[in-house]
Amino acid sequence: FSCASILPACSYDSALCRLALAWIFVPSSASVPIFSTPISRASMKAAGVVVDDAAMKISHVIRGEDHISNTPRQIAIYHALGETPPTFAHLPMILGSDRSKLSKRHGATSVVEYENMGYLGAAFLNYLMLLGWSPEGTQELLTKDEIVNSFSLDDVAKAGAIFDIQKLNWMNGQYIRNLPEPD
Repeated sequence: FSCASILPACSYDSALCRLALAWIFVPSSASVPIFSTPISRASMKAAGVVVDDAAMKISHVIRGEDHISNTPRQIAIYHALGETPPTFAHLPMILGSDRSKLSKRHGATSVVEYENMGYLGAAFLNYLMLLGWSPEGTQELLTKDEIVNSFSLDDVAKAGAIFDIQKLNWMNGQYIRNLPEPD
């Protein structure tokens, strides 16, 4: 088979195409001798992320601080491919009430679970945006447009924010009370 038949969108050189194929077909514990030296599965994953982001012309990568260690490798791959790296920003982790990294042991883990528990999407978005970010002023209830128009990475806190279910409950209650009356 050829790279073109399996990865028709692969527009980079054949070595990168071989890398992508190796990612698909090689067991996770193996290293792959497709270049002059073997390449680890972790490096293949980093290359795949870079190729995907470059193909989509991603300008900003905003992710949790737990990905800081991935960044130098990804920047090196961008340069090796002759691509301009995007702007990287790493946000502090959201912490549980015990100040440990938020995880499954802290309860609901997906947006769908919160929706099933009765939380409104707009309230949940508003609450999440205010975790570790503060717009100018004291207003806490913000529309999506207000969030988009006022958000700046410069205003993101350096320390992790605590997920406070009581605050989410209060905010959700405010949104529910502001719903239009049914006819």
